[in-house]
Amino acid sequence: MNSDPVIDEVRSVRRKISASYGHDAGKMIADHMKQQQRYANRLITPGQGRSKSSRRAAKKHSALVA
Repeated sequence: MNSDPVIDEVRSVRRKISASYGHDAGKMIADHMKQQQRYANRLITPGQGRSKSSRRAAKKHSALVA
């Protein structure tokens, strides 16, 4: 089976992230939950919708791409 460089890179990064938490999924989840609380003002919740500025940006982007 041939190796895919993109898949190899993704797996390498995944291993590094896992190692940074001592290969403990509980530690990784706890840290991610802490980060969610820390940056809660940056998260979009379902049903919240887009802000006017992000709708304008999306419109501009779709006009440029078309």
